[in-house]
Amino acid sequence: MVELFPFSHDELGKTAARPLTLEDAVLTGGYPPLFDEDRSLDPGRWLEDYLTALINRDIYSILPVRNRSAFDRFVRLCAARTGQIFNAASLARELGVDNKTVSLWTSVLEQCFIVRLLRPHHQNFGKRLTKRPKLFFLDSGLACRLLQIRDVNQLRVHPLWGALVETWCFTEVLKSRVNRGLRPDCWFWRSSDGKEVDLLIEVGRELFPIEIKSSATPDPRSAQGVRAFRSLAQERGDGRVEIAPGFIVYGGDEPRPCGEDQFVPWNGIAAALENVP
Repeated sequence: MVELFPFSHDELGKTAARPLTLEDAVLTGGYPPLFDEDRSLDPGRWLEDYLTALINRDIYSILPVRNRSAFDRFVRLCAARTGQIFNAASLARELGVDNKTVSLWTSVLEQCFIVRLLRPHHQNFGKRLTKRPKLFFLDSGLACRLLQIRDVNQLRVHPLWGALVETWCFTEVLKSRVNRGLRPDCWFWRSSDGKEVDLLIEVGRELFPIEIKSSATPDPRSAQGVRAFRSLAQERGDGRVEIAPGFIVYGGDEPRPCGEDQFVPWNGIAAALENVP
């Protein structure tokens, strides 16, 4: 398997032959061989070949799959759920398999660094919380190929554009932690009445909230989730948790203030998180 987290997109952008757009970044993903100037690989073909080799060589060598067509469909259905709440029982019904099979298959995809289940944070602040995890592909380019998205024009109008941007940014947050020798532990927070924060990084008694938006326009309303979360913590918290200034990652190119929080450009995630311990 190819190493996934060798560098951040901040570093890549400094060495790329041309400036990458957010659409380019999401469609290509982050596997290192695709950015090797000496190899000039076609991203679409390489990703499809890599996926075929990964499933046939690595996954099937450790997982005796009797119904391979169902497993292949399972992988594609997971791609269609990236960045969303993961309901294993619903997926099992759709595939015609039992819950244990879906749990086993999901676990294998996690072990092979294809997906990651992001768990909800335990702080409730008086709210009833979602208990199911969110599923993320660990490479947006791979998810795009499984969804049959082959160019940026298809990507821009795809119903999962926002979820794929969140997928790409989630991986960049993980890279920023790993590359600094820190644990890539993250959570999300969602109450049953719809209040949500896309990502949380926990450091001691501090929680650093991160919202992810695909829009290129820094709209202050994008910070509503972070503000609501902070207000709940102040009103109903026990004082043991402090909500640090948050980051609103967006599709623009410049950092900007947003009240207590900050707009972070999509290609500046690692730089923004440098001061998060």
